[in-house]
Amino acid sequence: MVDVKTELMARKNARQERSRTRREAAIPNTVMVEPTKDEYRKTLRHMPSGVGFKETGGARWPMDTFTQRRIREGAVKLIEEAQGQQQRAQHPRQPEAQQQPAPQQAPQQPVGPKPEQPKS
Repeated sequence: MVDVKTELMARKNARQERSRTRREAAIPNTVMVEPTKDEYRKTLRHMPSGVGFKETGGARWPMDTFTQRRIREGAVKLIEEAQGQQQRAQHPRQPEAQQQPAPQQAPQQPVGPKPEQPKS
């Protein structure tokens, strides 16, 4: 009876760990941006999320194509780098040993008998 209970708890813990990992992966990279003109402050909002600007200061927007386009256009300027990347760095998904690339292996020689060379 104890073994069954332990196994069920292990499954529950594994399920909770997978769920936590998914939630952490869903954290978007966000940046702090500030409008370059006051007219942008009044009218510009991040389209997918609807986040606008307060009367002073910047706003935290997800670093997506919309935000990148507004930075390139010069409508907003970047104040603070991505925050989601810092959070992900604290909770890496894979152990460090798996993140490093595998060492290069030398090409293998064909296995089998050597081809006969003609006698001269």
